[in-house]
Amino acid sequence: MNTADSERLGFPGLEQLGVEQVEKPSEADVIVLNSCVVRQGAEDKVASNLAWMAPLKKDRPERIIALMGCMVGPKTDELARRFP
Repeated sequence: MNTADSERLGFPGLEQLGVEQVEKPSEADVIVLNSCVVRQGAEDKVASNLAWMAPLKKDRPERIIALMGCMVGPKTDELARRFP
């Protein structure tokens, strides 16, 4: 995952919008996963993280789990099917 882009997206910029960082994903209202997949292993890691987060979404359907980065464009339909 792209650390530099994630840092630019993240705090303190999000704090100015009223977003508060939490310690655990289970406490979050919004989770943003930033993907930068050059190799299959990186893509597999993103898919694994999304699968791990599925129960969090099931527990709280209003929770937003957002995926951004280079994996999204070419695989949007596949990702929507695998991780509704």
